[in-house]
Amino acid sequence: MLTYALGVGSFALMKSFWGFWTGMVVMTFGELILIPTVSKYIADLAPADMRGRYMSFYWFAWGIARAIAPLAGGALNDNVSPRSIWIGGLIIGLTSTLGLLLLSSRTRTSQPEPVISSD
Repeated sequence: MLTYALGVGSFALMKSFWGFWTGMVVMTFGELILIPTVSKYIADLAPADMRGRYMSFYWFAWGIARAIAPLAGGALNDNVSPRSIWIGGLIIGLTSTLGLLLLSSRTRTSQPEPVISSD
């Protein structure tokens, strides 16, 4: 998520084609890392018989975000500045990164030790 956030946030700072290109490359690598990792995490988190429900809820949340993003981006563009869209994306991405770090540390400490059977 950090790579993705830095790629999005870099658009606020770039002023040339190559700056935009670099930001797109960083953002694309972030997306290539993020999406499979999150999909695996959701699949591992879900009970086997409810895996489809968990995944559909995850993708439903993406759909909601895609519906809200143009409205929020347009409001930022019109009321603040065009660069604020990218700064807002950076802030949301960094907040998500912090949330994932907290979730990761919570998940590591709450997992029980595996039981080894003597059968």
